[in-house]
Amino acid sequence: MVKSKRLSALVLVFIMTVSTINIPIRTIKAEELKQEYIVVAKNEAEYDRIEDNYEVMDRVQSEELNDNNIIVVELTRNEAAKLAKNKDIAFVEEDILFTGSDFEDETLEDVFGEYINGEISLKEEKEIKNFLKELRGTKHTSIDVQKQWNIDAINANKQEYQQVKDKIKVAVLDTGVTATEDIDVIERVNFISGEENVNPLYEDISGHGTSVASVIAAKDNGIGVTGINPNVELYSVKILDDEKKASLSRVIQGIYWCIEHNIDIINMSFGTNVQSEILEKVIKEADEKGILMIAAAGNRGTVSGESTIEYPAAFDEVIAVGASNSQGEASEISLLGREIELMAPGEAVPATGYFDEIVKIEGTSVAAPHVTGIASILWAKDKTKSCNFIRELMNASAKQMGEEKQKGNGLVDLNYALYIYDEFAEAYVEGQAETPVVEENTEIIQTYTDAEVEASWSYNNHQAAVGLYDQTSSAALNVIKIGAKIPDTASYLKYSKGTTDAFHGHYNYVSDYIHVMRMARTCYNSGMTAALNITPGSGASTGVEQIIYGITNLNKNWSTVLSGYTINNANKARVLVGIATHIVMDVYAHKAYIKSSSGSWSSHISGDANQDSISYVSNRWTCAKKAAYDIVDVWHYNMTPDAYEYYQQDHNKDKFRLFKFANYVSSADADTYSSESNWYIARTSD
Repeated sequence: MVKSKRLSALVLVFIMTVSTINIPIRTIKAEELKQEYIVVAKNEAEYDRIEDNYEVMDRVQSEELNDNNIIVVELTRNEAAKLAKNKDIAFVEEDILFTGSDFEDETLEDVFGEYINGEISLKEEKEIKNFLKELRGTKHTSIDVQKQWNIDAINANKQEYQQVKDKIKVAVLDTGVTATEDIDVIERVNFISGEENVNPLYEDISGHGTSVASVIAAKDNGIGVTGINPNVELYSVKILDDEKKASLSRVIQGIYWCIEHNIDIINMSFGTNVQSEILEKVIKEADEKGILMIAAAGNRGTVSGESTIEYPAAFDEVIAVGASNSQGEASEISLLGREIELMAPGEAVPATGYFDEIVKIEGTSVAAPHVTGIASILWAKDKTKSCNFIRELMNASAKQMGEEKQKGNGLVDLNYALYIYDEFAEAYVEGQAETPVVEENTEIIQTYTDAEVEASWSYNNHQAAVGLYDQTSSAALNVIKIGAKIPDTASYLKYSKGTTDAFHGHYNYVSDYIHVMRMARTCYNSGMTAALNITPGSGASTGVEQIIYGITNLNKNWSTVLSGYTINNANKARVLVGIATHIVMDVYAHKAYIKSSSGSWSSHISGDANQDSISYVSNRWTCAKKAAYDIVDVWHYNMTPDAYEYYQQDHNKDKFRLFKFANYVSSADADTYSSESNWYIARTSD
């Protein structure tokens, strides 16, 4: 039963002008301040009463909350205390924040320096751009699963996933999973207000959820890393925002969504040190539905003799996972305590990052998905087994890590779990308190040298490795990614006629891209006012007019756009670089044509499902991804933006062609067109 949402009665209550009125200032007491609370009613009638009498946070409410008589409202402390005494109210709690059990991603050494200094000719710039394109091709684009030290450490590199008969439904409750060739996502749901229309390419700005998902399920396809079980059915449930934070209400929404969609395993790489009775109630409901829940223990260190594990990992129904290092020891960054159940690699772990780049991450956030991946393989052997069976099997087969109780049952071990599976299954009795006694795992924990760990994530030939993660700092790249997402989320970009077409590759997409990049460089050097007043270049169309209009409005919203970042000209400029990247990437989505039944290149790829799919005519995604790398290189090296960023050698003219490609290039960048005209003409639709 879905309840209707009530419009706020306070929307148009008062309009007050205070410029000529002297209002006495009154100190507001703490108990009078309002904040958001979660209220769980025992019945529908009480739910309706709360809805009628308090200000409901409509941006938070959802079907998942409504159906369970849960409502988020603004209350004072006194109002909350009064409600908590109501016999028809089960719980009243602050809508507290959870944070991702964070990891750090490390970038490679910048081998070319910060910027190209001095003036060079356009011809020399194109030679440098081409040089960078060629060098990027020398990178490691994948890691052999046999060489991923973290996978080897838990004996999960024998590709057992190929032998399973059933597929397990795994939900990653996180920051989302960016669309990538390396990870198949069956379904996506986004609980972040205002992100309903975000393209999956820009879903995960932080990279947190994407990296977690890659450890579980990245494909064995020659791209990036290989996950523990590429055969899972993976679901992306976005509850953490771009700053890796989630309110309690969003966590609850995500778990209820998993219950309603019959998810088998939930991975939760986030936590809080505040215990919540409401969350415990929802966790118990998921457990009763047979869902296996796995969570990161947290990253804040160890308090000797006391439990410091974060929630939800600290709940009895959840497997708490701590982080180990390449020496088979507990990582210094991991929380340890009596609630720890299993350990898994959590330092220098290779994972898939933005646009399929390989990154190195650390923390209990990345330890948890190792256990999730192993659980999915074990459960796939026989779906009739219970979640408790899988949990106890992993506990019984783990390698001990010393006598300390704070490391739980030890390092998770897939190979040994498979070895004892039949014996364990025969002895296991559902509901029995004692775990069956099986042969103990006495295998010595493997250790790895620094060279072995480095080899498992690094690129061949550091000196030749140039690209997105090598040349731009992590913080700067995150701001660029914020910009790349804005055209899908910011209503203030809309032109006076209500359109944002220019930000999505329409009109003359070559001149539009060039203009935004010129604005970015001008902003970096002289500020936004100067950037908004630069003269449009050749080929400029209605698109540039729309762009100037939208960015003028963007200039009024920096406190929102750069929340959590320093608001300065450099970061404003990086946001514009992200917008330029979005324009170019959307060209390959929205302006691509394939061969028609008559043999002409006149069949437009239409419909969001096809346009935004990275697998439908996948050559488009290859080109879009590499164009994004090129744009960051152009920015980093302070080079002139031009049509050469669209000159992608991987663009197969027999796979797809672009609308008015040659026309737009020739009008916006005559120099580039004159040198490569045949190439652009061959890739222009009919």
